[in-house]
Amino acid sequence: MIIQHHWNKATRQNYPPKSRDYISFSDLGKPFIDRYWKMKGEPVTNDFDDRVLRIFDAGRVIEFIVLRALAMAGILNQKQQYVELAPNENQLKVLGYLDCTIGGFADWDKARSAILRHLEEYKLKLDDQLLEQKAIGIIDGLKSEYPDGKVPEMLVEVKSVNSMAFWAHKNRDSEGNFKGYDHNKLQLYGYMKATGIKKGILLYVSKDDFTVQELGLVLGNTELESLLNQDIETMTGYFKRDEVPPAEQLIVHNPNKQTFELNWKVKRSSYLTKIYGYKNQDEVEDKNHQTILDINRALKHLRENKVKDEDKTVIEDYGLQKYVKLSIYK
Repeated sequence: MIIQHHWNKATRQNYPPKSRDYISFSDLGKPFIDRYWKMKGEPVTNDFDDRVLRIFDAGRVIEFIVLRALAMAGILNQKQQYVELAPNENQLKVLGYLDCTIGGFADWDKARSAILRHLEEYKLKLDDQLLEQKAIGIIDGLKSEYPDGKVPEMLVEVKSVNSMAFWAHKNRDSEGNFKGYDHNKLQLYGYMKATGIKKGILLYVSKDDFTVQELGLVLGNTELESLLNQDIETMTGYFKRDEVPPAEQLIVHNPNKQTFELNWKVKRSSYLTKIYGYKNQDEVEDKNHQTILDINRALKHLRENKVKDEDKTVIEDYGLQKYVKLSIYK
């Protein structure tokens, strides 16, 4: 085993949390209870295994490739820039590093020399064709959209996504576009608010086929502004009061599938054992498999008006009547 063992074990070390009095941008929108213990410096009970760490590494590689293509295109301004949202009476400070900003120039002729220089500076012989084609395509697109050369500065946050999730029907809107994740939107919007940059791009990359889809955000979005403030103030309140937030609900309704399932926020918790008492994800799934089958069977019978005696307790315990009213099958 000359390469295999060392390659597979060479993952970035997952450092234990340290107590801190600030909120991380990357934690916005995630479960309050996990964030609370993390901020208190509580050692995790369910650390990421090597495979998950390698998945994170793959995400960093994809991020590097995307940023390099932007650099070759001559439009990359900042990488890993430190940003901060100042604290106030109701909000702890929020700290983090944004991926990059692009644009901010106003003359295509002046930008051209930088573009040509970066095409030479950032390319490697093995991937000249791939990244050069993408870099030129990006520049051509920007020139078409901003023919006067006045390209506004924009924040870009790169997120790689499992391709099955990226293409799954449940994760796409009515027009077939990937909907993105709320916690990613809060993270990017937080960066925008911290920097004052008015436009942001959440760039999702499908890991298997490198398909890219972007979601545009605009500073001043009332819904995101409200969600951001609510998130920060709620987390601040728990932290200042030394109050442990409530645990996440173990079994939740998926409105896209119209069925019940295990809450991914529970399964992926770094404090799965401490908070929920399970040894690992397999135990969570094994011990709740039959319950989820029972709930979905009772829901199906309720929709079909064929309720059986064994369904009645389940219907009452989980309030299934309201999901029939909302059901697409009614």
